Amino acid sequence: MRDSVDTGSGPDPRRVHDPDGLVRELGLLRIRAARGRGRGRVSLNDIATSTAIPRSTVHAYLSGGRMPPADSLDAMVVALGATPAEQREWAEALYRAVAVAGRASAPDRSGTPRTAVPVPRQLPAAPRGFVGREAETAELERVLADSDGVSPLLAVIGTGGVGKTALVLHWAHRNLARFPDGQLWIDLRGFGALPPMAAGDALDRLLRAIGAGNAALPADVDARSAALRTALADRRMLLVLDNARSAGQVMPLLPAAPGVVTVVTSRDTLRPLVAAVGADRVRVDRLAEAESLSLLANASRTGGIAEAAVAARIARHCEGLPLALRIVRERLSVTAEAEIACFADELDRDHQHRLAALDLHDASLEVSVRSAFGWSYRALPAEAAVLFRRLPLCLLTTFDRADAEVLLEHPDSAGRLLDTLVAASLLDTAGPDRYRLHELVAGFALERLAAEESPAEISRLRLDFGRHLARMAEAALGWWDAQRPPRIDFPAGDPSRPIDVVRTLPTPELAEEWIAGHIDAIAATVQELAASAQPGYSWVLAERGSRSLWATADTQVMDPALRCARDAALAAGEPRAAIVMCRLLGVSHGRRGQLDAAEAMFTQGLRIAEGHGARDLAVLDRANLGLIRGMRGDVAAAVTALAGVIDELYELGESPISTLHSLAEFELQRGDVAAASAWTRQMLADPHVRHGRASTPFLDASMMAAAVALAAGDRQAAHATLDEVDALLAEVGGRVATCQCLTLRGRIFLDSGDLAAADRCGQQAVTLARALAGRSEEIAAQCLLGEVARQRGELVSADRCLTDALARAREAQLRYAEAEALVLLAKTCQAAGDSARLRRVLSQAREITARCGFLGLAREIETVAPAA
Repeated sequence: MRDSVDTGSGPDPRRVHDPDGLVRELGLLRIRAARGRGRGRVSLNDIATSTAIPRSTVHAYLSGGRMPPADSLDAMVVALGATPAEQREWAEALYRAVAVAGRASAPDRSGTPRTAVPVPRQLPAAPRGFVGREAETAELERVLADSDGVSPLLAVIGTGGVGKTALVLHWAHRNLARFPDGQLWIDLRGFGALPPMAAGDALDRLLRAIGAGNAALPADVDARSAALRTALADRRMLLVLDNARSAGQVMPLLPAAPGVVTVVTSRDTLRPLVAAVGADRVRVDRLAEAESLSLLANASRTGGIAEAAVAARIARHCEGLPLALRIVRERLSVTAEAEIACFADELDRDHQHRLAALDLHDASLEVSVRSAFGWSYRALPAEAAVLFRRLPLCLLTTFDRADAEVLLEHPDSAGRLLDTLVAASLLDTAGPDRYRLHELVAGFALERLAAEESPAEISRLRLDFGRHLARMAEAALGWWDAQRPPRIDFPAGDPSRPIDVVRTLPTPELAEEWIAGHIDAIAATVQELAASAQPGYSWVLAERGSRSLWATADTQVMDPALRCARDAALAAGEPRAAIVMCRLLGVSHGRRGQLDAAEAMFTQGLRIAEGHGARDLAVLDRANLGLIRGMRGDVAAAVTALAGVIDELYELGESPISTLHSLAEFELQRGDVAAASAWTRQMLADPHVRHGRASTPFLDASMMAAAVALAAGDRQAAHATLDEVDALLAEVGGRVATCQCLTLRGRIFLDSGDLAAADRCGQQAVTLARALAGRSEEIAAQCLLGEVARQRGELVSADRCLTDALARAREAQLRYAEAEALVLLAKTCQAAGDSARLRRVLSQAREITARCGFLGLAREIETVAPAA
């Protein structure tokens, strides 16, 4: 007999307690759905059409002839207009009705079953527009194939919104035939608005879903767990435990039958599940760019994003996160094509605008990237939450444990807390003690930082991290330039201590790796500190960061930071700091062949130095201006200017090595090998060189000695000196010195006729020079390669290489490099029999060599075509 209830208020799945109640409330739902259609209730035909369920089957479900599977009930109530909240209530109603049906079909005292229990089909619908995941799907298949009679258990893990559930549904719907006894699905609510489901409640639902539940289910979790294992013992089923909070929540729900495949999805890495019961872990990573663009396809009313560059920008900001990409696709589905670029601009802005754009603002569903990360954050232990929200202060996508230690009151806990964040899928590992924080996650962390910590505390943390970067950069600098200590001291009272270089960065390779990984953070931190209450740390960090690049990388990345630090120093009335920033900018511009900009910086620094009586700094800038004159071809004036500051440098206790090196180089350009040799001997006798073999000054002096030996025709001495340099470079590193050494070695091979070895050296030097943005080094290596090609008879290749070198030299106003390229190009024209071009090239070469006094090149010109 059916319940006597008031149905005047419309359908209410909460009133369902048995199969009859389910039939009654579904009937009321049909009546409600028909309002406004001119009919008393929605017809069976309409329901069958909307759900793709046969009409006879729909009738059996709605009349009580058969209990509907979960997915069929879901489809029917959706077709009848149930809201997302009501859909969950209808699912709960079905569990209660199935439980009563299970008791009705239980065996009687004689053991004769009354009615067969329905096969559970609880999988939600397969995801639409599924893309990629071939590797993950193959891994699921591999684990099943290798199960070998053991109950397969797969832990599908990954960060929130990465598509774990979608992957499992996609795979499960493709493999339904493997599970003839049904599929069980349960949301354990590990991360979401509702509290995580208790193991006892989950067991109750699973037991009732397979008809094994009854009114007398044991209250004890262990007993229910045993009952589930018994009920599943002979079945071939799929059990999906979705959205698990932890391994502890999952353990009581695991079957033992070899025919039951269990898949657990979680943001947690479920390490105990892997360690204790041997679960196979399948990590779901972010989508590749091509897959992201595929998921964005048909994202606008016009059927797609017309501008490939705009689509790429949008996909890049979504960082391969399927949740973000689906939100974007939905937002753009109602957006005109003309407005899509504006949406991309919105994503280009700061993290708050980006997270706001990736939100559909529907509280009933998790369709917000911010919310997805929020549930993971709320699940963290308090200490781990503190570290997580502070990590963006590193200003790094990839950072190391030492960086994290600076952000904690108890640095020793950093390793453990980072491990916790990795386990929570909020961080990725990027190598030993290296971690990666994705941009969207970092944006969310910054929001929590601003909301939960005071501005004063954030400022303190930024300052602490700036001090850390400065000390580490100083340590790295010790591998290449220890003979020239920084000119700007830490502010008085600074609590940090110098770092033990060998203990912290035990090899030059690790020092170079640290610089490469942190230089962007150094540049950004300099600018932050320049605007802070303690700007003194900005120029401390700027000097150390910039100088650490001289031997290893392109210095351009530091230019904006150096300008910012210079302006802060001027505003604070700190002339020495401003002068040093100007000089560092001048060196950076000079390295890239921007001689006008370099001269402007050295001139500004000299003007400030002379105005404040900073004689020691003024003499360095006068030397640098002399160097610029020589690079422009006025070598006679440059030699006079540089020779005039040598004694002054010694008097002030400054190292003259760079000046001596320039003098020797210019004398070689003038063709005076004896004078170059004299300056080189003075370099080698300097204390900075004699007592600092593992240093830039020693390397500079040694390579100049090799160049002088080669110019004097002593290839054996040049080779021997470079052998010593190579051994030292292998010990201490230094990419700029390596590049210069390769070109010099290549010239020796060229002179001795070993063209293959010369070519190898030239190719390596060009590659390295371009990575370093060293304009003069690149041109020298190109000239070497051009001459190698000419001597091989590859005249087209030689012409192309030398013409490019000539253009680069002219652009950079490097007159000696321009003249050398012209001389070599003339030889190529001569070999090609191009007399007209030969005359033009020789005319240009003669004009430069005569004007600049490049006597060695002038003599070489006459060997190409003697003057008439």
